[in-house]
Amino acid sequence: MGNVRARTDAEVAARRAEILDATAALLAEQEYETVTLAAIAKKCSIARPSVYHYYATKEEVYLDLMRREYAAWATEIRVRFKRRMGREEFCRELADSLLGRRLILQLLAVSDASLRSKCGDEAIMDFQRDIHPFFAELAEVLRRQFPDAAESEREMFRTQLTMYSYSIYPLLSYPEGFVGQVGRMNLYGEVAPIEDLVKKGLMLLSAELP
Repeated sequence: MGNVRARTDAEVAARRAEILDATAALLAEQEYETVTLAAIAKKCSIARPSVYHYYATKEEVYLDLMRREYAAWATEIRVRFKRRMGREEFCRELADSLLGRRLILQLLAVSDASLRSKCGDEAIMDFQRDIHPFFAELAEVLRRQFPDAAESEREMFRTQLTMYSYSIYPLLSYPEGFVGQVGRMNLYGEVAPIEDLVKKGLMLLSAELP
């Protein structure tokens, strides 16, 4: 597409997808704070002024990327959890699903205050509405997995799961370094595999679900 501005809806969608793909590729190499619109433009061969036709700030790119990732995750959990499982198998599968969504975990670590200051409350509210289908899908998964639990208990688990998700990325971002190893160290000084750590955390969170 070069530097020619997209005209049709299909062209606009394709250009936005190209920008999101470039951003995801950059985030696989560096942290969110160091990614710039100029770097995104260079990654997808779009002139920086042209990027501003689609996104005014990096934070707007963030929100669209999260929308796309949550939509993909909703599809995944619908398929992965279509049958009822035992608690341990469910927590193992959910841990695997969480760890497979590294980009979401990375973006969850971005300061909410920073997003609100750059995008505004209305944009954040629109974003929360747009990702609601994921949480509706998760609610359906929990109804299937824990049919005897009260709705309030399942809702509490969803809330705790969201909060728990914020804590995972720091352990992933320094897998061989001091921070990651200390965070994963047990009482005996052994470094636990991240998969085991996340699964055990989910077992604890789900312990009160009958």
